[in-house]
Amino acid sequence: MSIELTRRGGCVALGFSRGDGKNALDAAFVEELKDAFEQAVAMQGVRAVALRSAADGYFCVGMDLDALRQAREQDATPSRRAIETYASLLRVIAGAPVLTLALVEGLAVGGGVDLAAACDLTVATQSASFSIAQLRKGIFPLTTSALLIPKIGRGAFLLWALSGQYWSAQRARANGLVELVLEVTEADPWLTRFGKTLDDADGETFLAGIDLIRRQERPELQRRIDLAEPFLARNCSRRGALLEELR
Repeated sequence: MSIELTRRGGCVALGFSRGDGKNALDAAFVEELKDAFEQAVAMQGVRAVALRSAADGYFCVGMDLDALRQAREQDATPSRRAIETYASLLRVIAGAPVLTLALVEGLAVGGGVDLAAACDLTVATQSASFSIAQLRKGIFPLTTSALLIPKIGRGAFLLWALSGQYWSAQRARANGLVELVLEVTEADPWLTRFGKTLDDADGETFLAGIDLIRRQERPELQRRIDLAEPFLARNCSRRGALLEELR
């Protein structure tokens, strides 16, 4: 497990790699990501934090469902705490006092799409792809719906979730998930230029503007995450569990 903070002008790049090659999210990894994110936000003069995977070909494949189910079979408490920690990470990203962005250069699946959608901006290279095909495993993408519907709309979300299709970076941009698509070789130069642009801006005014945006949007977004969280652990535990919970 490796997490590294790298300063790029007014932006801090949070590079992460779990070591499994795909950045599946287990409780320990989520906790480290949250701690590192909060550390990055607290750095002096920071105006943005960029999430960037250090795993080749992958941004994040979402929750480690095998680990979650095994833990739940032994004791429901650790599983529930893992979900609480994951939801807390999404809240921290979505409510950060600085601009947040996801730099996606590989595959983002399920919770990986959540991480990107929780950010203000998603920048993707041509090598990126996105999937929310959890329904094929009997799981409804609850937190994904909470974060994604405000960006792409309810209809587009439902059609995508049902289709099981992978979206290319260009298709994700056309649907509102991605704001900017770069050539693969442009990711590093772009991040450096973006950090300098932030440095050149009036930091106090910029952060005041971010704060105002948070005040306008945070209550509804937090409500959506809060509503999804209690059902998420049951949803991931086994097929049919969500329907039982709703009854």
